[in-house]
Amino acid sequence: LRPAVAFWVSMGIPVCFMGGIILMPFLGVTVNIISLFAFILVLGVVVNDAIVTGENIYKKLSTGISPLQAAIEGTQEVAAPVTFGVLTTIAAFVPLAMMEGRRGALFAQIAAIVIPVLIFSLIESKLILPAHLKHLKIVE
Repeated sequence: LRPAVAFWVSMGIPVCFMGGIILMPFLGVTVNIISLFAFILVLGVVVNDAIVTGENIYKKLSTGISPLQAAIEGTQEVAAPVTFGVLTTIAAFVPLAMMEGRRGALFAQIAAIVIPVLIFSLIESKLILPAHLKHLKIVE
């Protein structure tokens, strides 16, 4: 990644994690080993959708179109695959939230962290990241 793109991609990680942390009390999750594991687990997906979006915006910027147009087109081009990638990951974690018994109580914490963080990641990569990347300057 180019340093400027990498910077803005990495700034999305704390934003998404803060969204998950803010929702933890409302979802009945405390800070413990299981919830921390869930944050580590979701880290790769959070970074992945931001990298795909960020690099596509940068590619558009390097073609010489206006920064605003590059942000719009670059985000729109990868919006469907990134969105479906996140949605399928969310769908994979939904069954964990529905398990019963003592194990279900543990596994539900993982889903209660992963799903909100992924939703925040989707919002961040579609709205916040392009708004920041439209200010990038291409250095030849």
